[in-house]
Amino acid sequence: MIGTFDRKKNNSGGFKPNWGDFLGKGAIVLAILAGTMYLTNPSREEYLNYASGRLVTEAQEKWCTKSNIPEFLNGISESLVDTCQSLVTNRREWIQENINQGTDRHNAVLFSIYTTDFDFVDKRYRTIAVFGNFLSFYSEDLQQIENTENTENTENTENVKPISK
Repeated sequence: MIGTFDRKKNNSGGFKPNWGDFLGKGAIVLAILAGTMYLTNPSREEYLNYASGRLVTEAQEKWCTKSNIPEFLNGISESLVDTCQSLVTNRREWIQENINQGTDRHNAVLFSIYTTDFDFVDKRYRTIAVFGNFLSFYSEDLQQIENTENTENTENTENVKPISK
């Protein structure tokens, strides 16, 4: 029990918390939670599978649709959509290799943060991996990142004064 109801020891006749029990049980719960997080922290291979699958799906939804086919090809649009989807699906291994080359993993033991630069779509994605799941929560244009970094570097070098003897 977290607390006890004991009229003999506590003359007020009310609830007397037992903080030792509470802290001990809280520590056990935290240890179980941390152990579960550690055991379910997804590996790099699992991330590559997730990211390549997501990219294939996004590419198919963006590029392999009837709305992207010119009107004069309407007669063969179904065939073109199927061919596009097959082509993207068949290139999944190549996509996975490119994701692997552009990915940096920060393993925090209980969870991981993946930063992936997709040069071929000029984007940077950040994904948190925890409890065996992935949540992509950040996307930036690589060109914008480079411009920001160059501006910061220029400002930093302008403020540096040479050391004179």
